[in-house]
Amino acid sequence: MQLQKEIGRLEAEDKELQEVLDAGRDVHVQVQQALNALDSAENWGVVDMMGGGMMTTMMKRDRMNQAKNAMTEIEYLLRKFRAELSDIAGADTVGAANFGKEWSMMDYLMDGFFIDYMVQQEITESLSNMRRLEKEIERVCATIQQRKEENQRKKTELRQEWQTQMEQL
Repeated sequence: MQLQKEIGRLEAEDKELQEVLDAGRDVHVQVQQALNALDSAENWGVVDMMGGGMMTTMMKRDRMNQAKNAMTEIEYLLRKFRAELSDIAGADTVGAANFGKEWSMMDYLMDGFFIDYMVQQEITESLSNMRRLEKEIERVCATIQQRKEENQRKKTELRQEWQTQMEQL
């Protein structure tokens, strides 16, 4: 009877671990989207700093808006992930609320190297934050996956032990 209780406990824990993994994968997908948009914005930003003009600024801003939308979704998904996991060290927010606001209008109106450079710094910082978040999510999910695999191994052992006990009766 004790073996069955332990198997049941491990199965319930496996369900919780899978929910954490699913939430982590959802965050990871959005982080990838943000990284892609930020990489593109960074590339357009380099062109913009070299005098790319209004069209280049528009392309850069479009990619920044895509990244901001992804970051907003990431913040929502991180809350869900944290609720499943209870805590992710070092990943409080990803900064979507202020991303791109400070220099947006100046980027269009005073299109020049200084403003382009300041916007580029913001893009680079956000890109760095997203990369750190991506690594943290991957690390946490890998740890959860290992724990899940260990539970599977324990359940197999317990079931074999239970089967042996039943055969001896």
